[in-house]
Amino acid sequence: MARIKKYSSEDTNDEIPDLQNKISIKKSEETVVLQNQPAERTITASENRTNVVEIIIELFGIQVFENLQNNKDINIGTDDNLNNESSKSWLEKRINTYFTDEDIILIENNLNNNFLNFKTENEILLQKISEKEKFADQLKSDIKTIETETDNLFNENKNLKIELASKIEFSKVIESIFRTDPEKTIKTLLIEAANDYGSEETDDFILSFISGWMRVSVTVPLAYGNPDEEDGIELLDDALRFLLEQVRNKSVPQRRALLDAVARFVSSKFKEFDFVSPEESSQIDINLHSVQGTGGSKIKQGISYAVVRKQNRRTFKFADVESI
Repeated sequence: MARIKKYSSEDTNDEIPDLQNKISIKKSEETVVLQNQPAERTITASENRTNVVEIIIELFGIQVFENLQNNKDINIGTDDNLNNESSKSWLEKRINTYFTDEDIILIENNLNNNFLNFKTENEILLQKISEKEKFADQLKSDIKTIETETDNLFNENKNLKIELASKIEFSKVIESIFRTDPEKTIKTLLIEAANDYGSEETDDFILSFISGWMRVSVTVPLAYGNPDEEDGIELLDDALRFLLEQVRNKSVPQRRALLDAVARFVSSKFKEFDFVSPEESSQIDINLHSVQGTGGSKIKQGISYAVVRKQNRRTFKFADVESI
């Protein structure tokens, strides 16, 4: 336990000079140290106010304070020379009027902190924007590459079709497929289209029609050879739907006549039923057509053939059509 030394009056008188000497030496040493240290520059209140003004203007823009300066309701009782004063000087005077030096220091610290945070967030946002721009540029480059490759494939496909068409004499192909008398009308219409309207679209239609016809021609013997004609109709309905799907959105001037010729060819094999082309008329007939989706009153293209009874012409199966 520390002991506290008690002083008598005599002891005190003896030690006081010595204590005073120590204090004097200590002060002398502190004075020497302070004299040897470089003097720090004191920031004046005026500089604080200037800094605050500059930060505020940088944050909010000078226009805001120009508007305030020109607002007569706010500047009642001010000098008449107000308009000759800069907005920066006007703002500095307002701050001098309403804020103490201590307030200015607090405002400056808060503004500096907020401004630093704002700059940091802004830099982060700029970095993110830069990354997204790089990603977008990469996407554009990838899209351009894909478009170029697609164009090349399209041109290659087009050239192959042209090359194929040049090697095929459609008239000979058509002659070899449609050989019988019942098929004569179809053969004549196809050759007419091939000879008179030769083009990539025409060639595409003819090849697609022939593809669909091959299935129909194979199905016909199975259909009309069925003891129950209604079962045969179902078989042919699938084959005729396939034919119409092959020529979907494809056309030649002979399209309607060709579809009618198919209907007559198929009907000739049945005793009780007739097939009717869905595009026999350009107008929708509610007694014959079943319209898919919404649309107008005109037929765009057929999806399936209608079937009617030969005896009374009553509809046995409605034709599905798309309307416009």
